[in-house]
Amino acid sequence: MIRAAVLALAALVLASCGGLEEATGMRDPFATPQPFRGTGNPEIVGDVMGERAVYVGAITGLAPADEATLRKAIATNAAALDVLASADTVPAGSLTLSGAATSGGADFTLSDGGTALGRFSVSGDLALVAVGAARALAEAMGRLGSPPPQEAAEAAAARPTPAAHVREIKTPEKGQAEPLRRAVSEGLARLGVRMKDAAAEDTYAITGALTLGPDQGGRMEVIIVWTVYAPDGRNLGMATQENALPTLDVRRNWAEQAALAGGAAARSIAEIMASDFGKAR
Repeated sequence: MIRAAVLALAALVLASCGGLEEATGMRDPFATPQPFRGTGNPEIVGDVMGERAVYVGAITGLAPADEATLRKAIATNAAALDVLASADTVPAGSLTLSGAATSGGADFTLSDGGTALGRFSVSGDLALVAVGAARALAEAMGRLGSPPPQEAAEAAAARPTPAAHVREIKTPEKGQAEPLRRAVSEGLARLGVRMKDAAAEDTYAITGALTLGPDQGGRMEVIIVWTVYAPDGRNLGMATQENALPTLDVRRNWAEQAALAGGAAARSIAEIMASDFGKAR
């Protein structure tokens, strides 16, 4: 479970992230419907980071229950690939992904109002279509190496974005901090944050604190608290991650756990920075 505590700011969960294993091809080490992951307000984060959210809209040719399941699964898998996606609400200024079922899969269109930005087809059953559509959407949004839509690219280049540095990460054991630092830095960079190696007059500071509970029946509680400070030193808020993970995975495969947890926290941390950065401009 992840909670974002932002001063006077209500967080909107874009999509649950039970599709992490499907979207990445990795075994979900958290073994929960919603592994470590950030939440984000699409309007705030999108405005500051120069990123357009995506509404997963109607998919024709399916029974209502199947359509609802597929739309939700696409949004979930897309969120696992760092796309601001929602199947429940229409984010402000969002692009729209719509589709039509075929005998062997589905055809999709990504559009901005009445303008089509891209089209792609995915074959397979509903589960495979959900994963394939999410990956194609991530590619179209520039999440997997392909250039994003031209308008989004120009907007991102034209607007200022916050700068930040990871000031300190406290961990119980030596060697546990660096994987978390690397993961959260990479996740924030993907969202458009200008990551710095050291503090400067305009940089937000990020700290992290990892706490590991005792082994209880082969599992231990893992808590990571991220705190964000404004360039002038003000404490802006915290993002807290909690989960009970297999003890062996924590002890032997910490780098994998840290990569997923740190990357997942990036959206909540970005939201905290964005809430302050937007006011300062």
